[in-house]
Amino acid sequence: MTGETPTRAHAALTNVATFAGPALLALVVAVALPYSTSRPVAGLVVAGLLLLGVTVSVLALGPDPAPTAELAVPPLLYCLVVATLRHVEGGAESGLSYLLLVPVFWVALYGSRRHVLVVVAATAAVLVVPILVVGAPLYPAGEWRRSLVWLVVSPLVGLSVQSLVRRIREAAEELRAHEELLVRVAQVVRELPRDPQRARHEICRAACELAGADSAYLCEPDEVGNLVTTVRVGEPLPAFTVALGGETTLVGTAYLSRRPLFSADPLHDPAVHRRLAADMRATALLCCPVIRGQEPLGVLGVVWTRSGAAVAGRARAAVDLLAGEAAAAIERADLLARLTDQSQTDPLTGLANRRHWDATLSGALLRAGRHRRVLCVGLVDLDHFKRYNDAYGHQQGDQLLKEAAAAWRAQLRESDTLARWGGEEFAVLLPDCGVDTASVVLERLRTSVPRQQHCSIGLASWDGEQEPNALMAAADAALYAAKQAGRNRLTTFG
Repeated sequence: MTGETPTRAHAALTNVATFAGPALLALVVAVALPYSTSRPVAGLVVAGLLLLGVTVSVLALGPDPAPTAELAVPPLLYCLVVATLRHVEGGAESGLSYLLLVPVFWVALYGSRRHVLVVVAATAAVLVVPILVVGAPLYPAGEWRRSLVWLVVSPLVGLSVQSLVRRIREAAEELRAHEELLVRVAQVVRELPRDPQRARHEICRAACELAGADSAYLCEPDEVGNLVTTVRVGEPLPAFTVALGGETTLVGTAYLSRRPLFSADPLHDPAVHRRLAADMRATALLCCPVIRGQEPLGVLGVVWTRSGAAVAGRARAAVDLLAGEAAAAIERADLLARLTDQSQTDPLTGLANRRHWDATLSGALLRAGRHRRVLCVGLVDLDHFKRYNDAYGHQQGDQLLKEAAAAWRAQLRESDTLARWGGEEFAVLLPDCGVDTASVVLERLRTSVPRQQHCSIGLASWDGEQEPNALMAAADAALYAAKQAGRNRLTTFG
């Protein structure tokens, strides 16, 4: 609490100073102007009294003043000083009534409607009370006309200025909130992971957070053109499929129309599939299309399930902004995944390529050494593949490679790795496999070559210390021995 007191007092002093500065300037200029009945010394003394009064008022308000006191006390003191100054400067003939515009404009800028009305009443009192109490000749009856005009014009001016200022502040606040929203959405998109599925999950999670929703989902087209849920986060949501062009749904309409749609009462909204809304337990529902260029890629939906949940327009704008950025993020993640997959996959057989094999083997040897496990590798070579190509053509040769890869992959465990080593050679990694078990597995591969073809296989067991190149050299030596021994056989190194 002690740390907050100077800050609050400083705020109070700042509020008062914004009024005291222009007020003192107006008074000093007014009393300095030549006038037949002018008494500059007395006027300057009165102006000094205003400064003293403002200072005293700040001190009297204490370290934790109420905002109403901050805004009301200085203008009321000012009105008292102006009344005194008018009187010593000749009353109505002094021409100082215009000074009463200062507090009206000030409270219009910084105060509420009530402050404006209070200050207008105080300034009217400065004009009316002297007519009633002092009267002519200082305040003749003709002053009533000026007072009545003031009573009509001053509240109009004050309230109009206040309305204009409020609209400007609201627009500035809306702009500031929008900028903050853009920063938050940009940060979310910037931190999205490269993995496509994780990126989709993080987009839905961010949509829940930005909108204050209970759950979110992402729908994307499947191979036949229906929209299916690919990600769901938050409160449990049912998986669903939307047939485009079928029964009306908010998801399908948002996708086809390419514009965000909101329902404040999904259970009774004819534009929403009622059964789906009931399954979601939705009290409010927002569907934003995920668009890349002119083409929709899917729909990002958020669901509120709390009874009486208020959904602000800012929350809806946040999800719409996120959906717009999500399109590029999802497309980028998918592209990176495809590029990564292509860089590690043999395009003909769909198996791991040499690069992927090298990384996988190195990692497998590290794990086997750490946990003291056995490991074997095999090199498989299709026998007389060049002769087959020459006899049947390269297309048939490629087809044989694909069929062999598929047949061999069916014989292996998920933990095993089958890669195209190069040409008609294939490499097999068998973790947690001794020589005897590996021989059985590789024999199954040898006997499953399609199109009545056969292959030779070299098998090597890791000794616990070999580098990857040395282990592969051992398997290659065993393969060479199998070829030399007549082909269509399995040979073990050593």
